[in-house]
Amino acid sequence: MSNGLQKTDLYHSNQMDRCFEGDCFYVDIHTLLIKTEKEMYRLLDEICVKEKLFPIGNGWRKVDYEHGKKLLHAALTTDLAYGGTRLGKKKSQRVIKIMLDKINPEHNHCFTNWMDDPWKEEGGRSWEGITSHTFDIAIVLLDQNRVVFMYAISED
Repeated sequence: MSNGLQKTDLYHSNQMDRCFEGDCFYVDIHTLLIKTEKEMYRLLDEICVKEKLFPIGNGWRKVDYEHGKKLLHAALTTDLAYGGTRLGKKKSQRVIKIMLDKINPEHNHCFTNWMDDPWKEEGGRSWEGITSHTFDIAIVLLDQNRVVFMYAISED
């Protein structure tokens, strides 16, 4: 990543790999001056390329913090492909707390690769895939200091 930015693992170090397939990490960006959404998209795509994920440019959808937390909860508790249970409430809350503790809840931006809530009963399912798997969901939170990047996959 630019300027030698390095990721810090949250996935393996917090045993999230026992909970879901995907990844979770944060990147310290305090030395960058990222002000516009275009710069944020560029940073997210740079992270995707570094992680061997598909960059999606303007395919990133900005959502508010509360909706981002709702998506995190759903992504951790419910499988994208089959709707089956992934994690229980207690484990999902622990994982979400680890992620959210890295971000300022008052001054942040939240992005996803989904155009809508994938678990909504009505409506279609539309997203920009960041992996070669059949289904994936990315939820990314960033503030002036960090990017917390989480994605979960389902099927091959």
